[in-house]
Amino acid sequence: MERLNINQTRVSHDLQRLRQCGFVNVKNDGKFRYYELNEENIKPLMDIIEKHMAKYCIHILRSNKGEKDNDKKEQTN
Repeated sequence: MERLNINQTRVSHDLQRLRQCGFVNVKNDGKFRYYELNEENIKPLMDIIEKHMAKYCIHILRSNKGEKDNDKKEQTN
């Protein structure tokens, strides 16, 4: 909540939606709920994203790396 600068109610509602979609699992412990990623659902999605990024987005990463390398060269000159 502090890192995202949002209130507890919004976090709870967002986590509830993620649970309903199957992205997180919840464990109840008294009045507390503990959420964790549902690896069974998330892992295949992340694999799809990674393949897509490797095929269609690698040029962006290479371009950004080239820009950073150029910036470093300019700073040392």
